[in-house]
Amino acid sequence: AELADRFGPLPKQLEELTYIVRLRGLALKLAIEKIVLKRGIMLAYFVSDKNSPFYKSALFNSILVRLQGLAGKVTLKQLNDKLYIKAERVTSVERACSICDNLLN
Repeated sequence: AELADRFGPLPKQLEELTYIVRLRGLALKLAIEKIVLKRGIMLAYFVSDKNSPFYKSALFNSILVRLQGLAGKVTLKQLNDKLYIKAERVTSVERACSICDNLLN
């Protein structure tokens, strides 16, 4: 908002960059190691160490509860030993941020 006040409307590329920075911060809070956005699908991989204290934390339990509320939109999947979230119709980094926000709040 401050940038727009000073310099006028932000170019789309700069706006996307601000969402990328925000998404990285959200990923850290959610213990997500990797996020892939491709062809409208977001895959967000949780910490790979299955013995991580994260999986016994209140945060992980609250994420599981929130995922139930997002049933049909966001699903929890496991491939080999990797636990990840899959969301479809994610056409922007802004939308990815919104999904991660919903998992935190």
